[in-house]
Formats: sequence, C-alpha cells, structure tokens
Amino acid sequence: MIKLIELLKEIADSPYSLTSPSYHKETNFSNYIDYEFTTDTGKEYYIRFNSTWAGREKEPNQKYNWKTELTFFPTAKRYTSKTEEGGENFGKILATVGEALKKYTTTYKPEYVFWKGIKGEKEQNTGDSTKRQRIYNMLMDRMASGITGYTPIKGDKLSSIMTNNKIPIPGANKIFIYPEEPSFYNAAKAKAIASRFNLQR
Repeated sequence: MIKLIELLKEIADSPYSLTSPSYHKETNFSNYIDYEFTTDTGKEYYIRFNSTWAGREKEPNQKYNWKTELTFFPTAKRYTSKTEEGGENFGKILATVGEALKKYTTTYKPEYVFWKGIKGEKEQNTGDSTKRQRIYNMLMDRMASGITGYTPIKGDKLSSIMTNNKIPIPGANKIFIYPEEPSFYNAAKAKAIASRFNLQR
C-alpha cells in the first residue's frame, strides 16, 4: 500500500534537470511546449503544456481565452543500460513536473492551466485509476498552491490554476496571441439559427 508520508519524503528530493523548452505551433489556435528529463534509472520523460484557443462562444462565467493542459509521459522506449536497475523515484518525478509548471508560468504567462487523471505508465496502459494516481493529483495540487500570481482550483478529477491578472495578460508570451476577438455564447442567436435551419429542411 502506498503511504502518503512516503511520497511526501520522495517529493522533498531535488527535481531532475529539465531541458530547455521546445515550442511547437500546430495552428493559430493551438500549440504546445515540451520539457524533457531523464530519471536515475535512465528512463526519459517529457512534460507537455498543450494550449488551445477557447475564446469562441464562451460561457458567461469563463474568464480565460486560452486553456493549457499539462500532461507527462515516458518518451517512446528511450532507455539506457540503467533502466532495469530499480524502481522510479516517483516523488522526484512529481517534483520535476512541479518545477516545469513553475518555469512555464513564469516564462509564458498562461491564462489557465489544468491537469486531470495524472497517471503512471501502468495506468496509461490499463486506463485504471489507482490510489497512487489520486495521491499524485493531490500532491500536484499542493505544489500548484505555491505558484505566484495564480489561484489553485482543486477537484477530484480535474485541477487547475487560474491567473490572478487581468486578461489578456500584460506581457504574456507571443504563443498566446489572440487569433480572433473573444466572444460569448449567445443563446438567443443560436436558437434563431437553429430555427432557420429547421425551416429550410
């Protein structure tokens, strides 16, 4: 059984060294930033911040226009001779993910970052939700609470941080340039369009 105190001891270790971030633009409405690191066992991981435009037809209570999902996984079978020597220090991996989150928010100034169902390699393959996975999410929430300029929002299946700044964020990185003017969902307009469509059928 996994004990929380054991993971708390692991996460107290210093994080692994991160590579410089690599930027990938998909469209004007989406992009992602990757950081990579190698564990003591030789396994290589990447941490991805995948951003998509969410400023079209927003709900009234939605503050952000760009949303960013945080995920991390082992890279495709990139091992060294040390890989099979022992288990991973999962607390140290989580500490590294937390460090990447701090670097990302400082460098790029995202509006909203969320993570859900953070999983280890076993859960990726089986789709199962384990006690370890739930503890990981709780520890990520704990680390996120220390990020300056953001408010942590905790949930059972999805947690996030939201900027305390005004939006658009002054000085935000160019990866968050607005591709269009943000708009809110107009129920009356949507109903009128649906009615016209039905009349034409």
